[in-house]
Amino acid sequence: KAYIRVRTWNHFDRYNALKAVREVGIHTASDDLNCQYYYRKVAREERLPLSSWAVLRNYSYELAPDGIYLFRVSVNNYNLISEDEYNNPLISSAFLRDRTLILTWDIETYSSRKTGEVPNAKYDEDKVFMICMTVHWKDDPEPLKQICLVDVETAPDPGWITIALTIHNMTGDLLWRKPVN
Repeated sequence: KAYIRVRTWNHFDRYNALKAVREVGIHTASDDLNCQYYYRKVAREERLPLSSWAVLRNYSYELAPDGIYLFRVSVNNYNLISEDEYNNPLISSAFLRDRTLILTWDIETYSSRKTGEVPNAKYDEDKVFMICMTVHWKDDPEPLKQICLVDVETAPDPGWITIALTIHNMTGDLLWRKPVN
């Protein structure tokens, strides 16, 4: 079979192109249509690691009406920091002084539908029962705060701020009950 590779400028154009070829019955490959994870598709196809230090050059940015910054950069201007650069005292000292504040979270869900699918907010049977977060400085193994939102009363843990809530649904509507500790 012959293949044609099509590149587009953005996710919107790509989505519309895929929609058009599907309407005429053309089979396609590599159809990650979810815009939330489109960066992973680009990283995979362009062999760009997502967990290494990189320098972005010739980028542009704009502030969207909803207050979110949109950055644009060509994959050709995404350059990994080499081992030599990383070991350069000037660059490595900048990493040591990096005071980036990190927030991590994990959301636990459950579905009584027993379909094997990931729980989805559109079904009443699918629930969020716990959301845990940590706040820490980059590269510091000790968290500044650990917070856990749960939907049942839970025994206190001295290392965690635990808050019992009624988690109304998976869309994030929270109804306060009372703090556990």
